[in-house]
Amino acid sequence: HIASYKIGIWIQAMRDQNILLDMASPLLLILILSFALISRRIDGRLGWAALIFLGLTVAMPRHFGGGDYADLRLIAVAFMVGCLAIDWQVPRWVLWLAPLLFLVRLDATVSGWIRQSRDMDEIMKALDYIPRGARVAGAVLVESHRWETNNFQHVPSYATVRRDALVNSHFAIPGVHMLHLKQGGTDFVDPSHRILHSPGEAIDLAAFKPAGQADYLWYIGELPPTRMPEGATVLYRTKGSFLARLANPATPR
Repeated sequence: HIASYKIGIWIQAMRDQNILLDMASPLLLILILSFALISRRIDGRLGWAALIFLGLTVAMPRHFGGGDYADLRLIAVAFMVGCLAIDWQVPRWVLWLAPLLFLVRLDATVSGWIRQSRDMDEIMKALDYIPRGARVAGAVLVESHRWETNNFQHVPSYATVRRDALVNSHFAIPGVHMLHLKQGGTDFVDPSHRILHSPGEAIDLAAFKPAGQADYLWYIGELPPTRMPEGATVLYRTKGSFLARLANPATPR
């Protein structure tokens, strides 16, 4: 299990918008670094530092100091230090090719963000229907088969910023985050808003536990749910989201 996980984080080391580009990018860097190492064109000081970071990606546990994916985040550090360690006198035209991978990835990332920003503008209009101080149960669909990163997972948290609402999508680990939730309990924090979905599965929100403690249900997902909490009334809907008022509003605790 640990071995498969470690292999998985290396495969997803540059996961973003495009699976072919994201898998080719680390492979290209590995080939360049391997060739530089075989050719003895690596600065020893930075080279050893990169090797140490590489070892830490294997030795470091996923959860460290209250944070998640501590080992995954070190892969990028190992690549950066490794690239800085390359000591290779090359023709000037080769230097102009060095930033090419960065520019291609930057274009793909920005294009994805622009597209998602348009969708988010529509989703955020749901805030106009949420009264101040309400309890909001966020429900965000996370497709298990999708490569693209889901950047909408914490959108419901905007209800706290804009409407002083209690929402279940906040990071609130004691001793790690500055946010402290006095209401809602341990079942009303991240990741209670995530609905992990596999192809063919029904999206049943009738028994969605956070909804039992909330006044509103804010759903974000490309597929519509097959069942809703009884008596829920949709107030606002977009192509990939809706806000519903629940039939039995939660009482403050």
